[in-house]
Amino acid sequence: MADQGQQKHYFYVLLCGDGSLYAGYTTDLAKRLATHRAGKGAKYTRAAKRQPLTMIYAEYFDQKRPALQSEARFKQLNRAEKLAYLAQAQVNVHPSQALVLVKGLQNHLLVTTKEGDQTHATTEELST
Repeated sequence: MADQGQQKHYFYVLLCGDGSLYAGYTTDLAKRLATHRAGKGAKYTRAAKRQPLTMIYAEYFDQKRPALQSEARFKQLNRAEKLAYLAQAQVNVHPSQALVLVKGLQNHLLVTTKEGDQTHATTEELST
């Protein structure tokens, strides 16, 4: 688990409203998801047909390079291989999924909540 002051690095996967998958890198899962949803993220996710966006997978790394390498490897896979990769992590690719276990960051979930028209995402530590 990362120290409080240490930078956290994540490779993540979004399920887009059109059923496509988007992979990316970030140091803040909740902020990055909010940026994508606000239409200010990657060009791919800005298209109206890609909305709504749901973060379905995230993997934690202590360093930036391995996170970027995981993202690059994932992007090279075809759709069937991507789904198999996610299935190995027990990710059910379904748009209604709201909780995402962050692989490599023990006892943390990305929690997505809705308040009216607004959707908020936060990373929360599970109580043990």
